[in-house]
Amino acid sequence: MIPLKYATASQEIPLGPFVDDSDGVTAETGLSIANTDIKLWKSGATSLANKNSGGATHISNGIYYAVLDATDTNTYGPLVIFVQESGALAVKVDCWVMEADAYDALFAASGTGHIDTDVNATADQVWDEAKAGHGSAGSFGEEVQDHALYSEIADLVWDEDLTLHDDADSAGEYLASAGGGSTPSAIADAVWDEDLTGHTDADSAGKMLQDIPGAQKGAIEYTYTITDAGANPIEGAEVWISTDSGGASVIWYGTSDASGIARASNDEKPWLDAGTYYAWVQHGSYSWSNPDTITVS
Repeated sequence: MIPLKYATASQEIPLGPFVDDSDGVTAETGLSIANTDIKLWKSGATSLANKNSGGATHISNGIYYAVLDATDTNTYGPLVIFVQESGALAVKVDCWVMEADAYDALFAASGTGHIDTDVNATADQVWDEAKAGHGSAGSFGEEVQDHALYSEIADLVWDEDLTLHDDADSAGEYLASAGGGSTPSAIADAVWDEDLTGHTDADSAGKMLQDIPGAQKGAIEYTYTITDAGANPIEGAEVWISTDSGGASVIWYGTSDASGIARASNDEKPWLDAGTYYAWVQHGSYSWSNPDTITVS
């Protein structure tokens, strides 16, 4: 399966090998493959679309290449390409269209090789967020925009009546309680030890943290093993697990080890809650029918 970046031009993919439809061996090196001969199935589609522009060019030994553009890659999830030319056997190529940041993290020359779940990076996203998109009445975003000077904002925070903020184990309670552990480290502990499940408001920091793939563990450690047709373990296969059959909501990513077991970069197997999930596997030397439906109980 070939990874592709969402809605991005100039993405080259191989097609083939094209071989003679009578003997199934002889390479077809002189085919004229137009863009209308290259059919695309995008995730969720009920019909095929022609490649937007440009056909395919022969490389060697019946292998051709085509260049996909932003229109061809404008749908997240699986992208299947079919080519049927007269005199040659049909060719199919499986691709996967990924969110741009995830693609760059995994495959770009400057990428980290993994999808970043670093808390500092998340904090940067929170504080770098444009204020203009958060002006709902009574929201913190509105309060920030209503005060031109940061010193005014700081004064509002520190002059706030602590008696209004006395929920059990809250930062307000710690500060208001004499001897209640109201040190900077204790307050920080209270913030970072807070249960994320209580913070799911749309666009909140709590919701963002929970939406990061792998940020929250489920209750069950699940073993997912990659094997070939002979049940032999395959090492180095990339594995995604999503909550939907279209692959849009990826919650875990890893690579199979020498025993064929899928593990994350920290060597952990996926931790999932009970339910139905969908596994997607790719490897340069093998192919699978994606997705594989898995049930965790």
